[in-house]
Amino acid sequence: YATDQFRHAIFTSPEYGFRAASLVLRSYYKVHNINTVEKLVKRFAEGNQQSYIKYLCRKLDVQPDESFNFIKRMPELLQYISYFETGKEWDKRYFAAYDILAKI
Repeated sequence: YATDQFRHAIFTSPEYGFRAASLVLRSYYKVHNINTVEKLVKRFAEGNQQSYIKYLCRKLDVQPDESFNFIKRMPELLQYISYFETGKEWDKRYFAAYDILAKI
């Protein structure tokens, strides 16, 4: 991958970007005990944190400090984060594998 002028990662394909994001989210949840939208955004995002928190909470139907299982909701998290980050609605096929894994 490469980086842009803001040091954000640029991946060679959307699949690699979604894979990287899923690994980061999994690590946050499993290793770092980050299990709320508020903790996630404060660790993940530098700017627009309040807007980001409000958006994710509305989409996931959780409170900012409400604990939830990132793994079980990975497809949704990836969809909503990618939309907030890019402004683009990604095809659901990109998230199909994460939906299967979330049910295991």
